[in-house]
Amino acid sequence: MGKLIYGINPVLHSIDAKRAKKVYLADNFTNKEIISKIEKSGIPYEILKKEKIHSLFKNVKNTQGIACEVKEYKTYELEDVLAISSKKDKSIIIMLDNLEDPHNLGAILRIADAFSIDAIIYKKHNQIQLNEVVAKVSTGAINYVKCVCVANLSNAINKLKDNNYWIYAADGSAKEDYYNINYASKSCLIIGSEGFGVSSLVLKNSDLVIKIPMSGHVNSLNASNACSIIISEMYRKINK
Repeated sequence: MGKLIYGINPVLHSIDAKRAKKVYLADNFTNKEIISKIEKSGIPYEILKKEKIHSLFKNVKNTQGIACEVKEYKTYELEDVLAISSKKDKSIIIMLDNLEDPHNLGAILRIADAFSIDAIIYKKHNQIQLNEVVAKVSTGAINYVKCVCVANLSNAINKLKDNNYWIYAADGSAKEDYYNINYASKSCLIIGSEGFGVSSLVLKNSDLVIKIPMSGHVNSLNASNACSIIISEMYRKINK
């Protein structure tokens, strides 16, 4: 078997996106509507013991009785994304710095799809990559969001600046509140890792560091929560 994903929504979206190669169903899977859709798509499927389906994925408690072998996730070159955005008046890109939690990455993919983000940029090393957990949490958004994997974030930032992007880094050390900013028509939001935030060099290369002011007892949000709050405001102001 090649690259596998699990869960009803991720599998259905993979079929719709023409990325599914073969579907595996547990012997107790009874959703006739989904089985009919698989059959109409022409994609081969195989019935396996439910224990076999479960054994395909480590540390997964519920596969919903369905798995799918998919084509490798497509990644894009930054130059290709910039060539497309150069024809636009407005553009938003998300950059991730050392994100380690696949659940956060999957959730950010959903956010990116919801707000028509042009791309997500992340590192090849010290960063969670696209995998079955990310696919499951993204509920299919992984098939639609352009993902750019780069060797060096600072070099990517410089290329974005050369293409008229303004770079905003989200960090608790900031003086500026995110809702007070008039965001540039072409903006990139940098979200840092769950434990360490945005790295010092990336902060230094950013145009502006912003924060979400909080007054509760827990002084931090997880990466995807912070991303959703800022992206919604950035999207609103750029498109108003």
